Amino acid sequence: MAQRTRAFSVDCWAADGVHMATGDTADLSEAAGMTHSWVRGSRVRELGVRWPSLRTWEPAEAHERGTP
Repeated sequence: MAQRTRAFSVDCWAADGVHMATGDTADLSEAAGMTHSWVRGSRVRELGVRWPSLRTWEPAEAHERGTP
């Protein structure tokens, strides 16, 4: 990490231990928004649309559908 640089990492996990989304940002309010969206129940596809720096993947969407 460079001096005077900050980064916040956000990882979203399902209750059963499946990694659903991940992202990094230098903006604390963006990191808080990502986390808030996840905690409030946003689906992974919605997260990716609303927060472009938060990456999701098809296996996470399949897990939400119940077809991992």
